[in-house]
Amino acid sequence: MALAQQLLRLRPHLGTLPLPSPSPTRLLPSRTYISDMRRSAFIDRLLRSVRSEISFLHNSAPPPSPPPPAPFTVEDRPGEQWARLSRVFPVAEGDEEEVRVDATLVDGASALPLWRRHGRPAQVAHQRQD
Repeated sequence: MALAQQLLRLRPHLGTLPLPSPSPTRLLPSRTYISDMRRSAFIDRLLRSVRSEISFLHNSAPPPSPPPPAPFTVEDRPGEQWARLSRVFPVAEGDEEEVRVDATLVDGASALPLWRRHGRPAQVAHQRQD
C-alpha cells in the first residue's frame, strides 16, 4: 500500500520522465541495418556503372555512316506483297547479263517465270495458283 501511495504522489512528475525506446539497443547491428548497407552498396555500384557507360558513349567516336545504297534497282509493287531487285552485269565480249531477284515474305507464293540473259523470259508454262 505504501508503494501505491508513493506512485500517486509521483503521478504529476511521470510526464517529465523520458520514455524507454521502443526497441532495446542491441550489441549487434540489426538485419535491417545490414540489408540497408547492402542495398546502398548495390545502388552505388549500379550508379557508378551507369555513369561509366554514359561517359564512354559520350567520349567515343560518332556512329559509323550508313553503307552506300545497294547496286540493285528496286521495283516496288504497291498493293502486292513482293518486290523485284534487278541489276545488269557486264559479261565477256560486250554482252550484258541481267539478274532479277523476286522477294516475298508470304508463304505459298506462286512461282514467277524464269529469266534468261538480256531479260528475255524463258519459255516456261506458268499458272498461278490461288
